[in-house]
Amino acid sequence: MKKFCTSVMLTVLCVCPAWAQINQYEFIRTSTFKTGVHAKLWDFDDESGFDRFAELSFPTTYSMAFGDRFAIDLVTAPFVTALELTDGPALDYSNLSDSFGRVSVMLGDNLALLTFGVGIPSGQTELTSEELVLAGLAANRPLNNPITNFGTGLNLHFGIAVAQDFGSWVIGAGAGYALRGDYDILFDDQNIQIDPGDEMNLTLGVDREFRMAGGHGRFMADFVYTNYTEDEFKNLSFVYEAGDKIVVSGNLILPLGFLNPLILSARNRWRLDNKAQDPLLLDNGNELELRATGISALSGSFKLKYIYRAQIYGENDQGIDGALIHGFGGGLILKLSRHFSFDPTFIYSVGSIDTGPDSDVEVTGYEFSGGFAITF
Repeated sequence: MKKFCTSVMLTVLCVCPAWAQINQYEFIRTSTFKTGVHAKLWDFDDESGFDRFAELSFPTTYSMAFGDRFAIDLVTAPFVTALELTDGPALDYSNLSDSFGRVSVMLGDNLALLTFGVGIPSGQTELTSEELVLAGLAANRPLNNPITNFGTGLNLHFGIAVAQDFGSWVIGAGAGYALRGDYDILFDDQNIQIDPGDEMNLTLGVDREFRMAGGHGRFMADFVYTNYTEDEFKNLSFVYEAGDKIVVSGNLILPLGFLNPLILSARNRWRLDNKAQDPLLLDNGNELELRATGISALSGSFKLKYIYRAQIYGENDQGIDGALIHGFGGGLILKLSRHFSFDPTFIYSVGSIDTGPDSDVEVTGYEFSGGFAITF
């Protein structure tokens, strides 16, 4: 399946776990049930070895608030994924992703937020060689799929965040630690024992509201630093350590004529070199994501949204995993009552992913997401 297949197979062994989880430092003040569908389909050109990859997930979140100081969140996502190869049989796989639960406690008069989370290994790690091909494509970062990891071990997360007003600015800071438990994967009929490294992150955020001619605007920015300890592949005598990660993101919310609001977002992800015996795993390219979302109200309960996004990923020293992908789309926001809302969205994407110094794969993507929320 040529170089693209090789790159995604390397990714699946070293990718960090990901859930469709709530914001680590967000405190839920209302009880809400959210569920829906998130579908993504990618068409590849003839040089990739793949014809089509699809993923369909059903993310479900339940949040329960107990007064103003205590809240519980639960997240899970059943999913189905399938792949059509240029030469070979079609592959498919379905399961439940790892689930996530969180307890949040607010201290004092909004003085500090404590969080304790558990990553529950409801997913599966014992995959066949064919299923690992699917897992590798799911984890490929430029494809930005709904489910990026089929399963890991038990994970424990601890966090604390504080925020303080300074005039018109709100400045917040947070720290978190994740203990990641052991798990096994099956690769080419060989059982591989993985002891994943732990993670520590530090967060700094700012938030400011301001007045404009058309109404109120808002600026938000976040800085997140994440440090990883070593992953150990026990029975392979192989050690891998992901490079430290720095993510800077910003959002500018503006009332602009019939677009009220216009939301401009940028997110840049830097990563230091990985540490491993295999040189193919050492280098990381820079990742920049841009997004513009405009919302226009046709009535108090019916709004249209317009979306443009761009993924500009730098390639590593092997010329792999760089990408330029543009997305165009839109959708609806339906506020049917004070307790019930629905928000379908469709995005069409087109671009390319680097698979070597002088080769790339042209990709075309079709994405639909839609869900409803019940607040009570």
